[in-house]
Amino acid sequence: MKILGASIERELPYEKELVLRFVAAPAMIVNWHPWIEKVSIFEEQGLQFRRSEISGGNSELIEKYWQDEDGDEFHYQVVRGLWSDFRYRSKISVETCKGGSLVSWQGRLMTNKPDDEVEQMEAFFEEGLNGLEVFLADL
Repeated sequence: MKILGASIERELPYEKELVLRFVAAPAMIVNWHPWIEKVSIFEEQGLQFRRSEISGGNSELIEKYWQDEDGDEFHYQVVRGLWSDFRYRSKISVETCKGGSLVSWQGRLMTNKPDDEVEQMEAFFEEGLNGLEVFLADL
């Protein structure tokens, strides 16, 4: 197995607290990520999950999610659906920086035969951060 990773960072001209309001709420991704059409949140055996329907097909991600103790890192692990066979995980973190916030979206997966998974992760993260920036600008 080979571990593949991708990471995208973006400085946004918005205070960390504002960005966190929308990144910290797992269901809010439907409002700012252009590839997410529908989201539902549910709980099983005391764990929190997010089901996301991906645009352009009959794909969905079912992710277990949690946040760190400081409330500025948000972790997702696919348990069913798209990329579940690859043990896909991602993390979004938000930090204060000069002029606003630094948002970092990182992901990794495991595969025997790498194809274009890194490019797919980067495109997903990039489109998500583009959408978040547009969403925040329209507030």
